[in-house]
Amino acid sequence: MEFSNVREYLSELVANGKTDFAIKEFRRALKLQEKKPKDLLNGILQLSARNTSLEKDRKDGILREDNYAVSKAQIRSSLVSYIHEFKAEANFDFRSFLENSEEPIDLGQAGGSGEHDAGIQEKTVFISYNHNDQEVARKIEAYLEAGGINVIRDEDSTDPGENLSQFSIDSVRNSDYTISLISKNSLRSLWVMIETLDNQFAERLEGRRKLIPTYLDKNFLNNDYIDDVYDLMEAKLKDVNDRIDKYLAKNRNTRHLNTQKTNLMKFLNEFDGIIDTLNQLRCMDLSEESFERSMEEISSFVLR
Repeated sequence: MEFSNVREYLSELVANGKTDFAIKEFRRALKLQEKKPKDLLNGILQLSARNTSLEKDRKDGILREDNYAVSKAQIRSSLVSYIHEFKAEANFDFRSFLENSEEPIDLGQAGGSGEHDAGIQEKTVFISYNHNDQEVARKIEAYLEAGGINVIRDEDSTDPGENLSQFSIDSVRNSDYTISLISKNSLRSLWVMIETLDNQFAERLEGRRKLIPTYLDKNFLNNDYIDDVYDLMEAKLKDVNDRIDKYLAKNRNTRHLNTQKTNLMKFLNEFDGIIDTLNQLRCMDLSEESFERSMEEISSFVLR
């Protein structure tokens, strides 16, 4: 069958029951774009991780066939929506893309009912970090991807007290592991600390290790610095409480402030537990002099 563009090709793969391969090819097409659509790529990476988890549960016999079929249909539906969003760059060489496919394109042999299509179960890692450490996060991403590991990373900056995005929650849930990049910046980040909490909950739920703690500096071992973080967050909480009182006096809605208050209180209630956990776990040193050695060990652990 002849195809004129990526969307047509991917849609045909899905229609012929090759969902796993379609996801893999979609990722490849996205990464070949000069200006990578990060949101779309992250969405596909999350979908890929969700699909891999689904296939593993089915293989392990912990998922009923009817539940599997429903979940697989949901994944296909999400994939089709993502495909419709995709627009290849003008200079994208579609012919070369097809020629470099890792598998022979033979749609005539695929069943049209969307049945299970076995694929390689790849690993996906979510990088949790503060936007001030973005340069190191990009370096981690490049190292992992060079080793064949999928990476989910959000480039948007988020300040303490802001509402957590569904992106972060889904990334923790759908990835195989989360690399938490601990630094003087992330210790002051509500975002990164609550992602660490979410990982601890996921570990208890799944009964396996998901969190890979790493550090750029050892401020999480410095009691004076920890005390400064408490002072900062308590000041932010006081500011939010004062604003709530002012809003209520003017009969204004305080929903967004209530969310900030809830997140800040969660931080203050759980921060000591996070620090205690980090002190007990083996944290990998990602400072410049130790980066290569630590990343080699992390990659081996993820791929085992």
